[in-house]
Amino acid sequence: MPKETDRLKLPLPLGNENVTRESINGIFEKIDAGMATRESILIPAESDLNSYITEGEYYCPTNATVGTLANSPVGVAFHLTVEKHAGVVQTLTTFEPSNLQVFQRNYYVGWGPWKKVPTRDDIEEVKVYTDQKVEEIAINDASLTDKGIVQLSNAVDGTREDLAATEKAVRDARIAASTLGTANAKMYTDSQISQVSKSLNIFSAAVRSSNNIFVCAFNSAPTVSNGFSFKVQFNTTNSVVNTPTYLQINGTNYHLRAEHFKNYTLPNNFIDSSVVYEVIYVSSVGAFVMNEVSRDADLRGGEVTVRVGKNTSTAQFSTIQAAVDFLKKFNAGVRTIRVENSSTSNSETYTEKITVKEFHGAPLYFVFDPRIRLEGYFSIDDCSAEVLINGNYEVPLEIVNANLYGIYAQNCSKLRFFYVNKTTAGFGILWAVRIQGLYASSCKISNQSMCFDLSDGCVAVFDNITGANNTYGGRISSSILILNNYSVGGGSITKSGGAQLFQ
Repeated sequence: MPKETDRLKLPLPLGNENVTRESINGIFEKIDAGMATRESILIPAESDLNSYITEGEYYCPTNATVGTLANSPVGVAFHLTVEKHAGVVQTLTTFEPSNLQVFQRNYYVGWGPWKKVPTRDDIEEVKVYTDQKVEEIAINDASLTDKGIVQLSNAVDGTREDLAATEKAVRDARIAASTLGTANAKMYTDSQISQVSKSLNIFSAAVRSSNNIFVCAFNSAPTVSNGFSFKVQFNTTNSVVNTPTYLQINGTNYHLRAEHFKNYTLPNNFIDSSVVYEVIYVSSVGAFVMNEVSRDADLRGGEVTVRVGKNTSTAQFSTIQAAVDFLKKFNAGVRTIRVENSSTSNSETYTEKITVKEFHGAPLYFVFDPRIRLEGYFSIDDCSAEVLINGNYEVPLEIVNANLYGIYAQNCSKLRFFYVNKTTAGFGILWAVRIQGLYASSCKISNQSMCFDLSDGCVAVFDNITGANNTYGGRISSSILILNNYSVGGGSITKSGGAQLFQ
């Protein structure tokens, strides 16, 4: 007898029989009948469902037989489907019409747990339960202390505390506040200037211009009103006998007196130039009253502003170097030297070498008016304080010299310069040694032999530097230079000593 296949019972050839048309047709008929019926395979007693991994349909018709099976999720008769994926999935369906249950599990390397598949009745039961619980929930109206239901409102001028603002209401309120704030901001600021000035710890140098008139300088013009105060240091004493002493602010002279004197005439040589004083304007007496604050001027706080000019009423010094020499080497607040041009159309020329040496603490700023021409150069040495040269964006500072650089700097922490031009024939704009933070921007370099020379550990960034007719683009040695928009129309930049150039 030939052997037969497990499912469709098709005869397997033995190898010694004759194959006829009738036998082949018989096999086809069995295949057709088997595919039509797709009979399920009986699961016998004592079987282990873990062993059923061949794709197909299986069944166990009695509860008693199910009781002998291993790894069955139920104890009643069932149908089992095995389907392929990366492993196999078993789907087991119980037979009871009134208690239909479906279970599934996956096999991949090992078996996962049986999971019951929710029936429509299960889902409906959960829905009914959820609806019931939702109906039982009582949500109160919201308040300032409790969460709850809240109504939306577009109002921007109401006072109720049980409504919530919409996006439109917030936008309308913002526009209204901005409009009102803009209208009131200047008035409020002006009314509070004296109080604000106290908290800012304003400092001014006071430089004698003539007789006993001392000119004060500030970054921005203050409003003198009752209570306005600032710290001040005088460059010299009041030496004109029997003459009142004045502070000049914004071109106006104000009487100055000491608190323990009841008149406006201070004793001759009363002012000590080594002392920092605090002065406060008292409108009832129409004068500034002066009190001594400290004799340690180097530790004064607040910013210091001095002004340089040749024909300006606010100038305290006629040369830039005189202003530098007046400033203390250490200061906790920013020191600013403002170089003024009395003309709105013509150039103002300063002929001098500006030496800045051993400045520490807060930064030192050089701020130039438009159309300033410096016939000389800067020499900046041994400064831990930042030094900034701001040449003016309208008409930049022009440095003029022959066979010299415009700026010499060495052994400094930080040097920055903006809007500084060097276009008259010369050697270059910058010579620097050991500058840890060097930044130059918006400068023009033309007609120079060597645009710049950096050596011995400089770290520099040059941004937006233009020019033409230069012999060499620059030189760096043992330094790092980053270029951004650098076009000076000259030769290449030479490197040595392991210098690194990024552009």
